[in-house]
Parts: sequence; structure tokens; C-alpha cells
Amino acid sequence: MSVQTTATSLLTSIRSAATNIGEQVTPLGNQIGTAFSQARQYANEKMGNAEPTPLPPEYKELEERVDKIRILHEQFLKATKPFTRPTHDYEVPIQETITELAGKVTSTVGSLAQQLRTPGAPPSPTGSTTELPQTQSHALARTSLEVANTLGTEEPTGAALLKFAKAQNKIGEARLKMDSDITTKFYKPFNTTLKSTIEFAMKARKQVQAARLNYDACKQRAATAPPARQDVARAEVEKAEDEFVAAVEGAMDKMKAVVSSPEPLRNLADLAASMLSFYKDSFETLSELSPELDELLVTNEALLKST
Repeated sequence: MSVQTTATSLLTSIRSAATNIGEQVTPLGNQIGTAFSQARQYANEKMGNAEPTPLPPEYKELEERVDKIRILHEQFLKATKPFTRPTHDYEVPIQETITELAGKVTSTVGSLAQQLRTPGAPPSPTGSTTELPQTQSHALARTSLEVANTLGTEEPTGAALLKFAKAQNKIGEARLKMDSDITTKFYKPFNTTLKSTIEFAMKARKQVQAARLNYDACKQRAATAPPARQDVARAEVEKAEDEFVAAVEGAMDKMKAVVSSPEPLRNLADLAASMLSFYKDSFETLSELSPELDELLVTNEALLKST
């Protein structure tokens, strides 16, 4: 290959690379220029040096309604977040946590030591560790059962504690079901709506703001453009106006999807139904327990009088 051919090939490669770089840089430069124009327009409006193009009244009304629905979702998600966490209604004493952790560590170390003494032997069953209560009712059930076993269920107090433990365990299971139902039927759907439909509407509103600033900036430049640039400036204004109108229409469609959705009310009804089921089951359980405890109370008083 001759030196001339090599030089020509190299020159062609350089020109091609320069063209590619130019094609990549031009859009970036346009984006930076647009962002700068929008920022300057925003600053002028804040200082009172420019009047923003007003948005349609229907658009403003939709904005207010969407904001209220967004706040509704954020506040309810914050309030119902505990239902998604285990043991949220029972503050586990630190001593119980330490005891459970120590038991697990002891069991693991013991199993490892046995395997080291007898290579190839299967791991021995770990020592039994008491699981922490999942709810306040489970904690009451466990405590009542422990004391009932200590006192003996032949005595009225022990028998009453045993019945109380069974009732509280049943209520605890109902509580876990309510937590699961609220998480599945309310929290997750509410969070999905916030992260999808509502978020789409909020992003569309930001696009409207950007398109409006760009439109007003183009009008400002057109007003001071020299005669030689009047046609170009007018074309820029028309393009920016079309983009602004399209952004407004798109945002209104997305906001209408938010305000017309039946999901929030349906989710709220599911929340109430989940709570109703729990409180109904708890009421029935305690209604059965209460007269039984009253009978044991009478029996206990009679025994005390006879001694």
C-alpha cells in the first residue's frame, strides 16, 4: 500500500470520526441550550420580568385533584406500613431477643462441635428455641400458657389461664390474617397506584412545565429577534407551541386517569372489610371466653370460702 493511499484512508477515517462526534454532540448541545433557555425564563418569571402562559382552568382543577389523591395515598401508605411488618403490635423485650439469639448460637456451636468430633455424622437437631411472639395476643397466649402449666390446670386460675391462652392464640392468628389481607388487598395496590398512575401524571406535569417554559422563552426571543431571523423565530414559536399543547393534552389524559380510577375507594373498602373480619372474630372469641371465665371465678370464690 502506497503512502498516498494510507494517508487518504487515514484522512477518511478522521473525517468519519469527526462526523460521528458532531452528530452526537449536536443533540447534547441542543438539550443544554433548551435547558438554559428554560432556566432563564423561569428566573425572569420569578423576578416579575415575564408573564407565564396561563394553563387551562380544567388543567389547574385536575392538578388540585391529583395532588389531593397523591397526598391521600402517601398518608395512608405511611399509616398502614406497620401492617406489613411482623411483630408490629408487640414490642419484643430486649432480654427475649438476646435469649433467643444466645440459644441459636449455642445450638449452632454444639452441632458444629459434634460434627468435628465425628466426621461424616449428620448434624444433630438443634436445641429447641422459643420463637418470639408475632403479635401481642400471641405474647399473652404464651405467658398465660406458661403460668397455667406452672399452677396446674386443675385449679380454677390455671384452667382460666389455659382458656385465656387458647383464646388469645386464636385472636393472634386472626390478627396475622388481617395483616396479610391488608398488605395484599390495600397496601400493595395503593403503593402500585402511587408508583404508576399517579407518578405518570406527576411526570407529565413536569413535562408541561418544561414545554411551557420553552414556549414562553421562544416567544421572548421572537419578540426581540432581528428582521433577518423573524421567520426562523416564528417557526420556533410555532413548534414550541405545538409541543406545549401536546404536553398539556397528554398530562390532562394522565390526570383524568388518576381522578376517574375506582381503585382507591375499592382498596379502602377492602381495608375496612379486613379489619371488620378481625374484630368480628375477636369479638366472637372473647364472647365465648368471658362467660367461661365468670364460671371459673364463681368456682374459685366458692373454693376460697370453703377453705
